[in-house]
Amino acid sequence: RAVSSDVEVALDELKLPEGVQLTKLYSRGFLVNTTLKTVIKSLAEGAVLVILVLLVLLGHFRAAMIVCVVIPLSMLGTTLGMRGLDISGNLMSLGAIDFGLVVDGAVVLVETLIAGFYSLSKEERARLTKDEIVFTKARAVMRPVVFGLFLIMLVYLPILLLQGIEGKMFRPMAYTVLLTLGWSMLFTIFLIPVLVAKFIRLPEVKENDHSDHDTWIFRKLRGAYAPILRYSLDIPKFLLAGGLVLLVLATGTFLQLGADFIPQLDEGDLVINVTRNSRVSLEEALRQQTSVEAAIRDFPEIDQVFSRLGTPESATDPMGVHLTDMFLILNKDRESWRFKSKDELFMALKSRIEGLGFEQELSSTQPIEMRFNEMLEGSRADVSLRVQGPELAYLMEIMALLEEKLGSVPGLEGVELDPLTALRKSRVIDVRPDFTKLAQLGISLEEFNHTIVSFMRGTRVGGWVAGTRKYPIVIHLSEDFRHDLANIRSLPVRLPETGSVPLASIARIELVDQVTTIARNWGERYAALSLNIANRDTMGFVNDVKKIVAETPVKPGHRLHLGGQFNNLERAKGRLLVIIPLTLLLILFILWREFASIKDALIIFLCVPFAAFGGVFALYLRDIHLSLSAAVGFIALIGIALLNGIVLLTIFRQLAPFHPTLRETVIEGTLSRLRPVVMTALVASLGFIPMALNTGLGSEVQRPLATVVIGGILFSTVLTLVFLPSMYLWLRSSSDRE
Repeated sequence: RAVSSDVEVALDELKLPEGVQLTKLYSRGFLVNTTLKTVIKSLAEGAVLVILVLLVLLGHFRAAMIVCVVIPLSMLGTTLGMRGLDISGNLMSLGAIDFGLVVDGAVVLVETLIAGFYSLSKEERARLTKDEIVFTKARAVMRPVVFGLFLIMLVYLPILLLQGIEGKMFRPMAYTVLLTLGWSMLFTIFLIPVLVAKFIRLPEVKENDHSDHDTWIFRKLRGAYAPILRYSLDIPKFLLAGGLVLLVLATGTFLQLGADFIPQLDEGDLVINVTRNSRVSLEEALRQQTSVEAAIRDFPEIDQVFSRLGTPESATDPMGVHLTDMFLILNKDRESWRFKSKDELFMALKSRIEGLGFEQELSSTQPIEMRFNEMLEGSRADVSLRVQGPELAYLMEIMALLEEKLGSVPGLEGVELDPLTALRKSRVIDVRPDFTKLAQLGISLEEFNHTIVSFMRGTRVGGWVAGTRKYPIVIHLSEDFRHDLANIRSLPVRLPETGSVPLASIARIELVDQVTTIARNWGERYAALSLNIANRDTMGFVNDVKKIVAETPVKPGHRLHLGGQFNNLERAKGRLLVIIPLTLLLILFILWREFASIKDALIIFLCVPFAAFGGVFALYLRDIHLSLSAAVGFIALIGIALLNGIVLLTIFRQLAPFHPTLRETVIEGTLSRLRPVVMTALVASLGFIPMALNTGLGSEVQRPLATVVIGGILFSTVLTLVFLPSMYLWLRSSSDRE
């Protein structure tokens, strides 16, 4: 249950003593609340833009309002569906809804009906009622509209088949989009024709006169587009060559894009992980941490600082007192910052802290990101490099070698032994018994161990009762004596009958380096390096690390393993590379069955790569990495691009019997569908503009998706209106000649 709002209300009503304050860290509840506000704001702004575009471009107030009715009704149905499927409203589930896409089918249908009203002959006006006119015109365009919406819904199938963490994150998004599109399809089929028949009056127009229907914008656009269309029909081979050039450019650009699992979500705060010497005392750790906090409090970017050392009473976090999580509550007014990003702020903080002269390692993360990485791989870093095997000394040797090699990898913010599982060396006194001498003197191993334990750990000799509490009284060597190797060698070990011998005469005693923690995975020892990334994509960084790993041989029985969020990306990518081609083949088969022509199906399919080209170029121009969020945008693009192609080819087929030549059919059909094609593209792309430009908390996840859709739609629409008619005329003409 989402309880963050209830918690905020309870905190506001809480009466606190003077000088006591509560800190709202961006934990999961508060982050969900904040990101949900960002999503709702983007949806509201997108809806306003879509409505304004419809009012301006349709040129008919009542028609625009009829189309806009689909938006609230579809969202109402979606909300009911989400409640029934137990899907919560959050950044992921609502982040891909585009109201422009929701009204695409309604726009095509209403535009066709209005255009049909203006194109009526006098005989049709006298012979048919308005309901019959609406029924006739709607039936002519309903099949391609519904078919196009069905294909848009079908392309979300790959997202539904994702598994693991990526499936848990993105399946709710797919369910929500499918619910919204499903409801919009139902309202488009059953409600829009009724509203048009009820509220739109038949115009008093001249026979076959389209000029009164066109707005000033579309009259200018039609006048500019018509000569371009006629010229493009004469140069199909040149356009095909240009398409191949675009394919090469888009492929090269795609290979230049970085890749992440999901964009890093800016949680608004910062966590600095501090790792000190494992033998540091609690008092010394507190002293150093107090000095560190005092040194950075004067940064204006920081509102509050608090730290956590060691393991809590609930023991949910296995940390020693040498490990500290320092939480920095940052100033939310980024315009007042002296630094461009949190990475620059961390580097400045790191420089200040290192100037104190303490022996410690520093790394940066975010509160939720830290826990998320821990759950994935048991490490707080972006990438974790593990070496697994039985030999501790060899594990430490390989870790030291890899730490040196990885220092040259671009984008590496820091490499260090993992704070939680590191095989860190510590100087300890190692006492190894001489079993031969023990046997000669008749000293049992139990007596030998008891002597060591009683001197070093202590022997309980009694207790002291104070009230209801009892404290043990323990005698052990003093701290000065137990750290003196010579004194330890002279400790007496009792003989079985009488007398004693010094410990050094029956054991080897020396100072050695020992590991402080031994971590295991599935019963196998391992050591880990924490790799933090700055200003670089994850997959590019991981590929460079993999090259170094491949060049580092290890002993038999040992192996190297890379962990982190990129594993989820690789798993999702491998699954999508199988599912998406199968889905596209299924769509191609459906198109072939629908149009009974493999050529027509392939011509419509040409819209898909052009849409992808635009998405790739848009990501490159905005310097956004490829991620699963962007992949969802590419999937959405497929359906939108197919809808435009289906609308064009359907009108070509409908007009073919009424024109003597195929060229006239293509020109008339393309010009007659210019308005719905342009309008569907504009409303679908403009609906995503608030998401693409949003800078609120959570916008990092929306931005790649919106960028891909906007760039892809605009690019594919222009090329579809020029390239597709030319290819259709060229291929159909050659087919007729054969």
